[in-house]
Amino acid sequence: MTNGKLFIVLPLKDADRLEDLARSEIVPNRRGEVVVVGYGGAGKASSSDRARATRQLIGQIASFPPHPRNRLFINRETKCSFEDLIDWWCAENFGDAATRKLAPAAIRRELGEHLQSIGAHWRHHATAELNRFESQRGSLDAWLQQFAELRCGTIGPKLAARLRIVRTGDLPSGAFAMRKADQVGLRQLACYIEDDDQGGSWVEMKGLLERTFPPGTVHALRWRKDVGTLEFPSTPADEIVIHEDGLWSGHEVVRRLRAMSTQLPTAPVTLRYGIVTDFGLLVARQAIRFLNLAGRVSIDTSRAELLDFLNGKVPEEMRLGLGMELSHYYDTLHDYVDSYAFRPQADWSSDEIAACENIGRQLVRAWLKQDGSAAPDEDKVSRFALGGGGFASMVAFSRSIPKVCLPLLWLGGQVTLGDKTVAWRPLLVDSRRVSSVDLLRAGSI
Repeated sequence: MTNGKLFIVLPLKDADRLEDLARSEIVPNRRGEVVVVGYGGAGKASSSDRARATRQLIGQIASFPPHPRNRLFINRETKCSFEDLIDWWCAENFGDAATRKLAPAAIRRELGEHLQSIGAHWRHHATAELNRFESQRGSLDAWLQQFAELRCGTIGPKLAARLRIVRTGDLPSGAFAMRKADQVGLRQLACYIEDDDQGGSWVEMKGLLERTFPPGTVHALRWRKDVGTLEFPSTPADEIVIHEDGLWSGHEVVRRLRAMSTQLPTAPVTLRYGIVTDFGLLVARQAIRFLNLAGRVSIDTSRAELLDFLNGKVPEEMRLGLGMELSHYYDTLHDYVDSYAFRPQADWSSDEIAACENIGRQLVRAWLKQDGSAAPDEDKVSRFALGGGGFASMVAFSRSIPKVCLPLLWLGGQVTLGDKTVAWRPLLVDSRRVSSVDLLRAGSI
């Protein structure tokens, strides 16, 4: 059952302050579950004033639908008729009959407890998401404390509220489920891409496919990163379906499409993902056109979850990129990235975003130097300071962390802001990121 709404009735003079408190504590995508209803001015109120106030409050609340889980808190200083308001609420079966008349301080406390109980408080949300991460992770409180030590303590809770951990088996609409009709009269291979990363997400994908598809239909495609080749199975097929958990910036899939263009597979190829981004889809489909793979390679998004990383200002000619060279298209599309972590933009100050970028730049610079190489190209450092392409993602898989995630989520090292320095420890630890600096070496496509 869906959650109802919590209606908080209080004097108008206190409404803005309570809305600010609620906004700071509620996970952004659930803010609509708390409705602050303010009314009344200063001074004494006559009985007719209270009756008029009650009618107007009822009108505001009644603009929302009844729901058995709706709740009503009333600040006892509100100049209205509590009895009439509660009688209306109960007579209309507008929600939980256990309405509350509370002191101002009690309302703030009860609001926090309510948000915790429905899982909408940022801390409850972040803790639940962290528990879904199946690799090593740090302490949420310790990670948050680092922001406070660097005198930017408001950043941590806002980022924690945006954290999302995705388990492959939980992807929407059975993204990798077998469709029985696809096995009728069709030699379809269910494939995963195997590489040298023994802790990579392909291991989980292999197990998932082997549990889902008939014996003999699951095969590995061997990706040889050093030479840029993709080895297809020799098994005869009418269709080869390649399954991967996510399509993010499109950088990886373009390299594999280039490999296919030099040695065409023996059957049409369908790429199937659990999560796709609008950016990645534009890049991948532009690559299919540019590399003359149309009709040979397609992307099936029918059961994928779409995440938006682009703003609404992408020109129409960029949406298809007709006639644009692939690398130029990829680089230009970055001008329209809308950083995921910093939504809604009204929640974030320019100083807070700059602090995230500064922390990320220091962590990436130290990471790229860890193998003893010369000072890294600062352009490359800047490209990854907010995660690959400036995506500033807070969405990770349960066993791996995409490079588009904010570095302060998964990298460690010494960080200095102003006169304060901390030995930064990540919230999520991905063993692949610890073992190979080359994961951040990629540039353009």
